[in-house]
Amino acid sequence: KLLFSSLEKRFNKVLYVWCRWEPFLFKPLIKLWKRRQGKQNKKENEDDYKILKSKKTTLLKNPIFRWSWFLIFVTEYGLQVFFKIRLKKFKKRIIISDRYFYDSFVDQVINFNLSEEKILKLLDNFWIRKVFPEPDLVIYIDCPEEIAIKRKEDVFSLDYLKDRRKIYLKIVDLKGYCKVDGALQIEEVRKNIEEIVNEKLSEILQ
Repeated sequence: KLLFSSLEKRFNKVLYVWCRWEPFLFKPLIKLWKRRQGKQNKKENEDDYKILKSKKTTLLKNPIFRWSWFLIFVTEYGLQVFFKIRLKKFKKRIIISDRYFYDSFVDQVINFNLSEEKILKLLDNFWIRKVFPEPDLVIYIDCPEEIAIKRKEDVFSLDYLKDRRKIYLKIVDLKGYCKVDGALQIEEVRKNIEEIVNEKLSEILQ
């Protein structure tokens, strides 16, 4: 939101959106499944995460459930992106999306245990790109898991962060996206992000 505040002072039409997938159709099923696994609260330790990850991976090996999950993810999240971003592109000149497709995509990569080849194939898939348009600029804020876990109140597993960081770094490398050191002080992180954004805006608006 610091970036939004900075750009809002310079441009009339700037919008900030939180765009992580919110699973409405699967939400009751996910809650029921977690309850049956004995996970009744939000707190999760290392053992909880490893057990749930293993069971979820096993469950998604079933072709019917696997494709049903993926199709609902694409359809449901695609609609959320349409209303949160696509529609607003007609009114807003600059849209800053916190999270967006890549964040939820990483979750699915872990769920389905996808290889590097399949990750790249899916990212470049025609229909995926139609539903989730590639932004003009993607910035990944990278942070060591030991630091990140101290900053996040909703994550209690280092393995959870390690799994996701590994995939994020792989995607950044495969696609050539920008990476910012998130271990720095917040003011330095903000400055580095603004420099990247300003350079990109200069290219687009010239």
